[in-house]
This record gives sequence, structure tokens and C-alpha cells, in this order.
Amino acid sequence: MGHLILAIVFSVVMTFAIKRSEAREDNRYGVLIFNYLLAILMSYGQLGGAHPLLPAQEGFLTFGLAGLNGILYMVSLFLLQYSIRKNGPPLTSTFNRLGVLIPTLASIFVFMERPSFPQGIGLALAFGAILMINGGESVKKGGSRLALLALLVLGGSIDLLSKIFHTYGNSAYTDHYMFYTFVVSFVIAVVLFIKEGQALTRSEVISGVLIGIPNQLCSLSLLKAAALLPAYFVFPVNSAGIILLVNLVNYFVFKEKLTSKEMGATGLIVLALFFLNA
Repeated sequence: MGHLILAIVFSVVMTFAIKRSEAREDNRYGVLIFNYLLAILMSYGQLGGAHPLLPAQEGFLTFGLAGLNGILYMVSLFLLQYSIRKNGPPLTSTFNRLGVLIPTLASIFVFMERPSFPQGIGLALAFGAILMINGGESVKKGGSRLALLALLVLGGSIDLLSKIFHTYGNSAYTDHYMFYTFVVSFVIAVVLFIKEGQALTRSEVISGVLIGIPNQLCSLSLLKAAALLPAYFVFPVNSAGIILLVNLVNYFVFKEKLTSKEMGATGLIVLALFFLNA
């Protein structure tokens, strides 16, 4: 249970580290470079001395899926930064966690897995929340509904790729898969940074480290929690805990209130996550 609590706390810390970064930095690519550089170093350490290169057949599939995953990671974190600035941490975290819809729908229509009755309820609640947040003036002035929906799709696509890897790949190379993912994300961030032609500042380095440390510790803690506790308990509690804690911190520390529709949609999503993981 301790690992699960740490995963929730580190995820919330990362969210507000991004909020801090968006208030201070103009160059997101500089921040992303150091986030992913730290991720590479930590992932390399998790290989436990194993050689980072794999045999040709295994390496081709692992690196191919990880390469696509790295692109999605890069775009997703960039969009996470943008959405936190535009929509605030609560809605951004809520829709990011709702990405579980993508692998759930893929399981039904691609892998031909029949959803349970609770999962059907969860799907209905999730779509209800999406309709609610996209109706009328539910998003604050200056916010972006498109960013929220894109973040949902990207987060879910990352989860779907993980399912594809564990279905068709070799789960013994999971650490390699994550290592390659972060290498690809880092390379993309460096290329975009050079293309922008902006100088790297000390503040961007600090922001990248402040985001990168909780980012990696969150992933590590969640993996340990999933190894010790049932998945049907870990993932919905993790998602709901993050949504709840982000909202509480945002309300009590930053004095930012949700609209009635945002509160309603958040509540529906929390319920949907529990049902989807039932």
C-alpha cells in the first residue's frame, strides 16, 4: 500500500512541477531534454547490468514499438505542459487518467474481449463525462477542449502500446522497452530544441530535473504496487487518488475552484475509472 500512496504523491508532485515550469519557462524543449535525460539514466540503472542492445529479432520488435511509444511520450508530455497552462491541473489530470478508455475499447473491438457489466457502466459514465465537459461553457475562458481530448487519446494510446508489447513481445525485455522509449523521446526533444535555436537556461535545467525525478519515481512506485497488490485495486485507486489530490491541492493551495460542470465531470470520471477497472 505504501508504494501505491507514493505513486499517487509523486504523480501529483510532477503535475505541479509542470505547473511551476509553465509559469516560469518559455522553452518547453529545454525542460523536456533534462526530464528525459534523467529518465534514460534511471532506466539504464533498472536494466540491472543487462546489455542495452538486444538480439536482432527481439530488438527489432522491442525497439520498433518503443520508438513509437517514445514519440507518443514526447508529444504527450508536451501537451500535458500546454494543457496545464490552458486548462489547469485538475481537468488535465482528470482527462489524462481517462485515457484508459482507449485500451478498453481496443480490447473489445480489436482483441475481441467482452467487457464485464461493470466495465460497460464505466464506459457509459466516461462518455457521459466527455459530453458534459464539451457542452456549453464547461471549460474556463481561454481553455482548450481539444487539448483535453488529445491528451485522453495520447495517454490511452500509450497504454494500448504497452498492451500490444506485452501481447506480442517479450515481457522479459520490459526494462529495455522503457529505456528505448526514453532514448527516442530524448532525441526528439534535442532535435526540436536545436531547431528552435534558443539558449538553454539554468532555470530550464532545474525545471527538467524537478519534473523528471517525480516522473520516474511515480512509474517505479506504481510498478512495485502492481507487483504486490491486485491490478483491479491499484489502477483505479491510483487514478482516482491523483484526481482527488490534485483537486484538493489546487483548491487549498492555489485557491482555484472548478466550475459546477467540471466538478460533475470529474466525479463521473472517478466513478468510471473504478468501474472500468472492475
